Amino acid sequence: MAKNKKMMLGLDKRGRVDMELLPNRLCNYMVDHGFHGRCIAEKTGLTVGQVYYRARICEVHLRDYRDGIGKEAVLIIKNFKVRNVNAA
Repeated sequence: MAKNKKMMLGLDKRGRVDMELLPNRLCNYMVDHGFHGRCIAEKTGLTVGQVYYRARICEVHLRDYRDGIGKEAVLIIKNFKVRNVNAA
């Protein structure tokens, strides 16, 4: 069941990506600030493939130079809280 929830995260009722949902907006924000796809996936609850797909939809390229442990990265991450789908 948890796998299905993760697959549906960020999608509307028709199964399409809804860029107005919080995980997708956070994903785009973090992509714009150069976070690594794996770091974005961990913070938003999306899979790495979903992160890259959402970046491609918005025509933004992941720079993959920030892993989320730098001073600026930590400040950006603290501003946003998304409920982790994997948490029990």
